[in-house]
Amino acid sequence: MHISSGDYMEQKIFCRAVIHNLVVTDAKPFCEGSIEIDAAIMEMAQITESERVLVANVSNGNRMETYVVPAERGSGRVETSGSMSHLAKPGDIICVMAFFITDNLKRLKRIDLNLKGKCNKL
Repeated sequence: MHISSGDYMEQKIFCRAVIHNLVVTDAKPFCEGSIEIDAAIMEMAQITESERVLVANVSNGNRMETYVVPAERGSGRVETSGSMSHLAKPGDIICVMAFFITDNLKRLKRIDLNLKGKCNKL
């Protein structure tokens, strides 16, 4: 058996953006599975349409992967759909995380929404 130790580029997966304390405003089980997030919040976190995200439900411990669809800018809307709507329901507090693969660590973008009004407004 021969194992070669050639050069390689090591890449790792890093969290690049986290939106803390989003409140789910609606859940639609019979729609295509995704998460809709107010476009202004997406922009602030530099998360783009159709980007793959990890969603952690702070209220019940569920974690799920899906893709993001922008909701109306300034609406405060955070809507789960499809099978995800069974894991994150209206009123649940969630965190949305976006990742990237790189060989170079960069600064994490953190957005922390105020929970006092539970309105997802910036």
